[in-house]
Amino acid sequence: MLETRKDLKERIEAQTAQIAQLEADIAEASDKTEAAEAAAQIAATEKAELAETIETLEGERDDLAAKVAEFEAASEADAETIVELEEAAEVTEQKVAEVAAEQLATVGHPPVEVDDSSPDVGASASAIRDQFAAMPAGEERSAFYAKNRDILAR
Repeated sequence: MLETRKDLKERIEAQTAQIAQLEADIAEASDKTEAAEAAAQIAATEKAELAETIETLEGERDDLAAKVAEFEAASEADAETIVELEEAAEVTEQKVAEVAAEQLATVGHPPVEVDDSSPDVGASASAIRDQFAAMPAGEERSAFYAKNRDILAR
């Protein structure tokens, strides 16, 4: 099969067009590859920044958790101190009542009658403080504190 010059020329032109198209496709693929590599680099940078942010936030979370634990320990210690002070106040009140009764007796005055039917405000305040001290930290404890602020702040 002998090809004519014209056939060979057409074939060369077709193959040259194919080569040109392949070169254009290669250039386009190369551009896309460069764009993908740039996007991958940006993503890697963002990932590193996010990892750093997460690490920072975790550190802050740990710091806050430690502060909450310190606060809870201080609150518990304060509640225990309040209970001790209330107990000491009750003992002091009893001693004062005894001394007052003794002094009244020495001058010939009969003991003073106390109406036991009145509610014991100190006991209910003590119960509220005990209940608050026993509560775990959280919204319920905060609401309880807000409701009983006057008693708990003493």
